[in-house]
Amino acid sequence: MSPLLKSFLKRLLLIVFPMVALYFYAQMDFEANSRREHRTDAGLGIAFLATGLLLVLFLVFLVDIIKKIRIKNYKIVKIDAVFLLILSTPIAYLICQITSRNCFCTSIIKIGDTLF
Repeated sequence: MSPLLKSFLKRLLLIVFPMVALYFYAQMDFEANSRREHRTDAGLGIAFLATGLLLVLFLVFLVDIIKKIRIKNYKIVKIDAVFLLILSTPIAYLICQITSRNCFCTSIIKIGDTLF
């Protein structure tokens, strides 16, 4: 297996495992919440967890890009840049949903509403 493919798969798994864990946690939380007599807003907590998880992953990839630029490993920088772009879209969408719909968030929310 080539080093680039191995690097890509490691970075992909770094994103997939926490997201799958968050998905299963959300399913368990929603099921437990549906059995309660007085239901709470479990979805908001999951949205905050997802936003926090995406922000942490974004910071991890940003630090990795800075490290790879310093050692001049530009092929891996390109891979990290793709993942940063992928992570930045849902982060911006969730932050815009949580805060307000003014300024640039209006266009992001319109794009997100048509995609999701």
